[in-house]
Amino acid sequence: LKVEGLSTPLNTNDFHAKVIYSDMDNTGYIQTNNNKVNRLFENIIWGQKSNFFDVPTDCPQRDERLGWTGDANVFSTTALMNMDVFAFYRKYLKDIKIEQNLNDGRAPMYAPSFGNPDGGGAIWGDATTFIPWNTYQATGDNSLLIEHYDSMKSWVNWISRNTTTENLWTGCFQFGDWLALDGENPAMPTGKTDEDYIASIYYHYSSYIVSETAKMLDLSEEAIYYATLSNNIKKAIQDEYISKNGRLTVDTQTAYALALQFNLLPEEQNQRVLQDLITRLHKDDDHLKTGFVGTPYINKVLSKFGQHKLATKIFLHEDYPSWLYAVNLGATTVWERWNSVQPDGSMNPEGMNSLNHYSIGAIMDWAYQYVLGIRNPKNGYRTFDIAPEFDYRLGNVSGHYDSPYGKINLSYQIETNDEHLIKLSVDIPFGSTAN
Repeated sequence: LKVEGLSTPLNTNDFHAKVIYSDMDNTGYIQTNNNKVNRLFENIIWGQKSNFFDVPTDCPQRDERLGWTGDANVFSTTALMNMDVFAFYRKYLKDIKIEQNLNDGRAPMYAPSFGNPDGGGAIWGDATTFIPWNTYQATGDNSLLIEHYDSMKSWVNWISRNTTTENLWTGCFQFGDWLALDGENPAMPTGKTDEDYIASIYYHYSSYIVSETAKMLDLSEEAIYYATLSNNIKKAIQDEYISKNGRLTVDTQTAYALALQFNLLPEEQNQRVLQDLITRLHKDDDHLKTGFVGTPYINKVLSKFGQHKLATKIFLHEDYPSWLYAVNLGATTVWERWNSVQPDGSMNPEGMNSLNHYSIGAIMDWAYQYVLGIRNPKNGYRTFDIAPEFDYRLGNVSGHYDSPYGKINLSYQIETNDEHLIKLSVDIPFGSTAN
């Protein structure tokens, strides 16, 4: 091997290559009767394995290769089911905290940021509140909330100081619904959903997380302050974006999904918003137009509100845009764009394009909750629900999750005889209660 500047050639026998990836313990897995779905789940896990090195990189193979906070945020619930990422997130949250301390509480676009002065966008910055909260929900361990309470609080305070509209989040740079397909300007990857609407919802929910954490710490005055702030933001969102009868002023899939996910409306108006979401989906030929923000939630809200059949239909599409479109084109990890590869096998000509970008792999959390049926954990799975939503297209499902109390095994078959018998087998860890 000749190297410029060296007079003596190097002996290639002195070198060896080693492929390494994340060695965090696997904690969850799902298998179905659909081989393409199984391949998708493998792709999601491989995307996580190959990106979770020291920081959750958005992709391992190109010059970006940074610990982007938005990608980490939207994927965190799936990551927590797939692997034991508690220690990994503890380290990453310290990286975010260091950046916040250098920037008056503003959370970065990625951490470490290497001196990059940019940051402060919704979802990306909200990793500092959402990741500790999601980790607590999954494990019952509130230590990350306790450790990072000051950082969480300083992030919300930074938004309050920098917004141009009281009780809404306006006037700041936003990513919007990144890489959504419904944008009116093809050159803009932020999608059609109003950026301030998205940002204000995350401002509201980050404030709620801070208030709940303050309660855990017996900081009653701060708990009241941030709960009041959260409620005031929610009321301002309703006044600005929702009619008194429950009609959203933003007619996008993501807008409806966020309204339902974050309980923005009185309970009696949820069915109105759900029906508007269904109408929007039908107009879009029951295909997703969502980006980084809407994709993790849309199937969840459909299944939660009695539309699991539609959620499964969307999930099992094989044409563009869909998860299985990539599988049919030979994907072994999750892509950055719905069409990172064109139908003829050529690369999408867009400059920003990755074949290993785990964000839209967040759909696997929906599969754990509604297809496999393990959901609603309390106290680190001391109690939880077993509630699969059965669909004939995924009629043979098995999987497990290694909870803090032990392994939860679940399998079922539907239509096992002429009387439509469903066979369900469940193993519950000692000390846990399943409903």
